Parts: sequence; C-alpha cells; structure tokens
Amino acid sequence: MGYLVNRNVRDLMALLVWLVPLAWLIYGIRDFTASYSEVWAHQSRSAYIWDNFFGTRCSGSECLNELLFTTPFLSSISYSVTSYLVSRKANLQPDNE
Repeated sequence: MGYLVNRNVRDLMALLVWLVPLAWLIYGIRDFTASYSEVWAHQSRSAYIWDNFFGTRCSGSECLNELLFTTPFLSSISYSVTSYLVSRKANLQPDNE
C-alpha cells in the first residue's frame, strides 16, 4: 500500500503514520499490564508483555492483543518503510524533463 500511494504522491505523513499505532500499542500494553502480578503470571513483566503482544504463547489473551494492538503497529511500520524506500528511489531517478 505504501508503494502504491507514495509512488505518485510523496508525503511526509506517510513516513510518520506509525506514531498513532505506536501510541495505541503503548496504551494496550499499559492497560493489559495494569493488574500484572508475578504471583499468578509466573514470569517477569517483560516476558509477560512479549508473550501476549509479540510472542507465540499468547493463549491467556486468546491472542487478541496481537490482533488489536500489535498488528496495526507492525502494518504501519511496513507502510512507512515502504514509503521511505519509494521516496528514496524517486529521488535517485532523474526527471524526464
């Protein structure tokens, strides 16, 4: 998608689109770990966050955290990286004027 949009329209906002999903991911992590306790989690807070937002052992949350918070963030990162690469490629090519 980043390639298709930024091939013709070069916009700085395409490079910064990941900031809103990052804020959403941070909100999700803070909300999810607000009631964290090592007594019932049997793992450190960082391992708990990794398992429920990025890892494969997310069965405690039915992997909904990965779907609702992590996926939008990773999608926006790929969009921004693709937009950046397209803009660099366009800057390297000479104009046909």
